[in-house]
Amino acid sequence: MEAFLVGLSHEMGRELLWREYPTDQRGSYFRQFWRQQATDPAQRQAAYDLAQQIHAFTRAPLGQHIAASLQGKLVFLIRGELIRRYPDAIVLALRAGKVDDDGRPQFVEPGTEAPGDPPAIAPILFHAHLEPDIVLTGFDLKASDVRARPDDQGWWFVVAEHPTGPRFGLDTSHATEAPWVTRQTLAWIRLADLAKPEPAPDAPPLPADLPVRALPDRGHSFLDAIDPALGPIADTTEAGSPTTIWGHDAGGVAHLLLQDPVRAAFEGKKMLDDIGVNP
Repeated sequence: MEAFLVGLSHEMGRELLWREYPTDQRGSYFRQFWRQQATDPAQRQAAYDLAQQIHAFTRAPLGQHIAASLQGKLVFLIRGELIRRYPDAIVLALRAGKVDDDGRPQFVEPGTEAPGDPPAIAPILFHAHLEPDIVLTGFDLKASDVRARPDDQGWWFVVAEHPTGPRFGLDTSHATEAPWVTRQTLAWIRLADLAKPEPAPDAPPLPADLPVRALPDRGHSFLDAIDPALGPIADTTEAGSPTTIWGHDAGGVAHLLLQDPVRAAFEGKKMLDDIGVNP
């Protein structure tokens, strides 16, 4: 970053000189790379990424003239099939207000932070997708910030499926754990040529299997989207949950096949310990 800003200022000075602007080419025209958080001009001067004017640099190694506030910022890197499959995945750093009995974080709602507390969502300095399977996200967060929080109110790194990138299909699980069919438990195991789990004694009647129609060669079959034989399917197991009839219309079938966005949260302190990052 320091090299980029110095080179940019140097070229700007050359451009001004070529256009006969009176300059000695020593101006530091570009001192800010990341988004400026300060709005007060007095604070903005002290928050520049380059700590000094370029002509006042000391003979120090490259990178030593960056503001101290930028040293040690955390960058979350993901590489793998997950990014290849979901290149628009969202990466966030969220602060937990508490952790439930199952170890799941309950995140602080933005705008409800107590005075003096860090923000509910760590500001993102940059986000880069390097095709085909790498994502880099830099946060305005240091290792010391992560370690300073209590265990039940710590920072968590969250990878979330983009809510505007819908997926349609059926689950591959819930084969034996769901006593009856809901939109959330529709799975390929419900197809007529697969085993049907036994319902629990106190469960509502299990709807018919998903309608399957065989192709003429009898060796293959497909899911019939216009057969209403399955009957009403509730969104959830809660009483009064809305229901949708399979095959009633295209919107209903799309609603039943729409997969809810998924997100995974990773505890910041544990990740830093696992990779050996010190405060």
